[in-house]
Amino acid sequence: MRRSLFMVLVCLAIGSLIGLGQGSSVPGLILSDLQLISHESLPHWSSAWTGPIQAATIAAWFADHGYPALMQDFNADGVIDELDTIELADRFGEGEMDADAEIPPTDARVAITLAKYFADHYPDEFVMKIYDLGFPNEYGTEYPGSFTSDVVPGIEIVIEEEPSVESYAYELSSGEGVIVGLEEEDDINTYLAGRSFMVEMTPEGFTPVDFAWSKENRFEPGHQGIVLDTVALMDDRFYVDFFDWVPVEFMLALSPVHERGFGTSDYACLDSAIAYHDQVYTFLDVGELRVQECVTRNGMEDTYTYIVTNISFLYADCGLCSFSIPNPGLPTLAHSEPPHSLFSALPTMWRWWVPYPSCGLMPGQTTVVSVTVPGPTVDTSVDAPIGFCVTPLPWTISAALPVMSARTTGPGISECPDLVVENPAVECLHDEDREVYRIVLTVDVTNIGAAPAPGPFLVSLRDTLQHNIGVPVPDTLAPGSSYSVTFEYEFPASDLPEDPCHLAFLITADAAEEIPECDENNNETDTEVCCPVPMFIVGCPDLVAEVVGEECDVYYGDPGCWVGFKIRVKVTNIGDAASHGSFMVELDPDCVSGDFRKSSGPLGVGRSRTLIFEFYVEGCPPLVTCNYDVAVDINNSVPECDEDNNTLSDRATCRPPQ
Repeated sequence: MRRSLFMVLVCLAIGSLIGLGQGSSVPGLILSDLQLISHESLPHWSSAWTGPIQAATIAAWFADHGYPALMQDFNADGVIDELDTIELADRFGEGEMDADAEIPPTDARVAITLAKYFADHYPDEFVMKIYDLGFPNEYGTEYPGSFTSDVVPGIEIVIEEEPSVESYAYELSSGEGVIVGLEEEDDINTYLAGRSFMVEMTPEGFTPVDFAWSKENRFEPGHQGIVLDTVALMDDRFYVDFFDWVPVEFMLALSPVHERGFGTSDYACLDSAIAYHDQVYTFLDVGELRVQECVTRNGMEDTYTYIVTNISFLYADCGLCSFSIPNPGLPTLAHSEPPHSLFSALPTMWRWWVPYPSCGLMPGQTTVVSVTVPGPTVDTSVDAPIGFCVTPLPWTISAALPVMSARTTGPGISECPDLVVENPAVECLHDEDREVYRIVLTVDVTNIGAAPAPGPFLVSLRDTLQHNIGVPVPDTLAPGSSYSVTFEYEFPASDLPEDPCHLAFLITADAAEEIPECDENNNETDTEVCCPVPMFIVGCPDLVAEVVGEECDVYYGDPGCWVGFKIRVKVTNIGDAASHGSFMVELDPDCVSGDFRKSSGPLGVGRSRTLIFEFYVEGCPPLVTCNYDVAVDINNSVPECDEDNNTLSDRATCRPPQ
């Protein structure tokens, strides 16, 4: 089943039909359960492994939402967790995706490998949508034969228009697994898993979005990726602010073909519950809905469980499609919902929902959802937004997903201080005379709680060079007030990290944990700085190439036969200075038309990088011979010591079995 971009479940405000509450809006959507895997999780991985990592991330997300066969105990440790997601990503990268330590797999290899994996485990259960009109041509450079929608048996692959902000937000709203490819260089993409969008734009007109990103989080133990919290815009193309405006060259979305719903389940509130609320709501001309709330406490954690029963609630032949509870600013420790429904921990609410084309919770059905937060909390009267299922409808981000609300109870916070760190600003200054670097970093510490934060208390800074510095806030911070803290220190120029543009800092308010706060998990912020490179570094890079491997294989089609060549070219910097810019390597075979080019990034002194070139020769004679030339830095972007040693010639042969 193919889904149209103009058909999606949304929640409509139908105030003329409902005699309870006022209309409100859901601020956006977050797929809260995406795993964050780092490209440093395994020693042979690198930042070039974003494709396999995000493909495994999407598989793990669907495994947690009704498709369990997509994730197994791959490492045989008795549990299924993020370590198995890492193992699956490694299998993808070492397998057909053919990830190299330096060169990412192509769009075609990422998409086809993932399509085969889903088709093998759930045949005819998913559609893969490719937002990239050039994808059929990219497929043709990687695989023999022409692209067709059924090229992978068991899953339909549909080519959509070029990526856009609207199509990205639409796919998330439809509960799809989304991967975007950011075009940082020609034919090289960085892959991110789509995680959120917000309805309200920034003052500049940008759409807030965030993604699962495989960059290592150096402030967490072990290996963990991070959430890239950024913005998007639609101009001539779909752009994401990825340290600069980078176009989204490619996007795929995996879409289940069968309707998902809330399901039906039972729950009995325990006698040990610390709070209970039960009410039946009458919606004029729509019907009745029952909401029971049950609060249980386990140590310093409170769990709010909601039993929602559709008694006779029906509008446009459908039932309830979303249920939300306001969040007063508490972190989400755990949550639960039926397997095929989804959960969003939005900035101001928790939302349980089912995507288009579901008809949701129908009359006679009951669903049970819950959220666990730090306690102790206060059971407080709240408005619970109720979402209706209405299809079809033209879809835009600005539709704002309006809903109506019912009065129930939810978690509230008692009066207490709450410290956050805001507005980090940092400079890295180089003193050439003394050969030292000086860091000047300022932040604002703000009390966002409802009670004073008594001083003095400690604010700390920790950086990736293992500096650990504390600065006291001497006075009591009243609710809503801020105090500016400045950290200033020096370190020798010889301690400058290898990557001077990613010197990272973690700043923590109430570092000694002297103040009992409402939320003890929002006290930190992080930032980075780019330190200037010392002027005394001299020398020049020198790039040379050598062929380190040649392989051939035979592919049979209907009709036809192709011989595929894979040439591995190793590029080494034999100069006495790093190559800081990107450069282009070209392979020019005489047995097929066209040139084959790959772009690569900086190379340190003595460092090497292997590039893989693949091309296909039609027909399978007894002997296939290809002469080829290799040229390094064909765009002359690197100022080299020797510009005359950038080329080589070689020959590849293959004897297909007859």
